[in-house]
Amino acid sequence: MSNSIILFLIIGTLVGILAYIFYYNRKASKAKGEQKKKIKSRGCLITSLIILGIFGYLFIYTPYSLFFTTKFSENTNKLTNDAPDKYLSYTGLIFPEDGKIIHVSTKKFGPNYSSDIIFSVTNVEKFIQNIKKKYELKSSKMKYPEIEGDKDYNILISDLCGNLNHDKDLVLKNIENLKNFCEEKKIMISHIKNEVEHGTIIVILPSEKLIWVNDTGWF
Repeated sequence: MSNSIILFLIIGTLVGILAYIFYYNRKASKAKGEQKKKIKSRGCLITSLIILGIFGYLFIYTPYSLFFTTKFSENTNKLTNDAPDKYLSYTGLIFPEDGKIIHVSTKKFGPNYSSDIIFSVTNVEKFIQNIKKKYELKSSKMKYPEIEGDKDYNILISDLCGNLNHDKDLVLKNIENLKNFCEEKKIMISHIKNEVEHGTIIVILPSEKLIWVNDTGWF
């Protein structure tokens, strides 16, 4: 069932409850026929509506927004401008001077999230040497999202190559921009963080001079 249908059912339920409360109070007001009791009844109705609204927001909308919504954003000005700082935050390394942002995206999947940064460098050998000063790199092969071997890298994958059968709202608008990234390639990879609630990897495609960083948070 899609998110929009679930939200529609929630709203419909709230509307039904509101309609019932309104009908009940109106009927009670007519039966009593006293102005004082009418005012009291209206006060009870307003109070009930306020309580119901607060209840709906706290116990229905908030959990729904947290646990059931999915959102994907890509290549906005903010994401692109923030990418060097995010790279520093994820890896503890300064963004390379010869780095050029190719792609930046974020994905929210319920309470979980991930961020992908893909960029190119002109001097990939120098970049590799800098990485090796801080992290261990292992040679492998990748055809996104599959990475050779049985290792679980504890990351949330986005549909960067249009091959995961995700909803169209969760797929890149221009997959051609990542054509060199999506094909089967030899890679060097480092598992920077591997915690229960946090996973980060850095992947280098030496021949293509591309670098991919994924940072994932799990609820």
